[in-house]
Amino acid sequence: MPESMLLIERELRKRNVPLEDQQQIERTVVSDERLREASLTGVRGWLIVFCLSVFFNSLLMLIRGIAELGQAGQAIVFILIVPEPLLGVYGLVVLFLLLRRRIAAPKHASRWLISCFIYSLLVVIVLSLMAGKLILTGIPGVAAVVWLTYLQNSKRVAYTYGKST
Repeated sequence: MPESMLLIERELRKRNVPLEDQQQIERTVVSDERLREASLTGVRGWLIVFCLSVFFNSLLMLIRGIAELGQAGQAIVFILIVPEPLLGVYGLVVLFLLLRRRIAAPKHASRWLISCFIYSLLVVIVLSLMAGKLILTGIPGVAAVVWLTYLQNSKRVAYTYGKST
């Protein structure tokens, strides 16, 4: 916004607008920017959809991981199962940070997404090797890319968690 204010001030001076009118215009522009920022702050819109996704996926990972721990017969399967409930717990921590509007929440959410993607890739590789054929699912990767892009570029995320846009 400072660059835009400089351009506005320069244009107003060029047009010989009285100083009092310039100050009123500046107050209006600043007020409008604060209203816009306030409307983009908070866990609403796509951010609430992301939070719900984190909640349900974390809960699913936690429940599925705990249920599968008792059924793990082979060591390699056991190694694959252990990270799942841990990622579920981390996801719930991420959700807490997001809802409490902690400044580090987007960074942790990005780390959680990347960790989940790497975990799902590892599972695909191991299961494909065990089955002797390629087992592919692109959904975790696509979802991770979409949400990582959202966290990086969203003005709502930037305003809610205190990052500058």
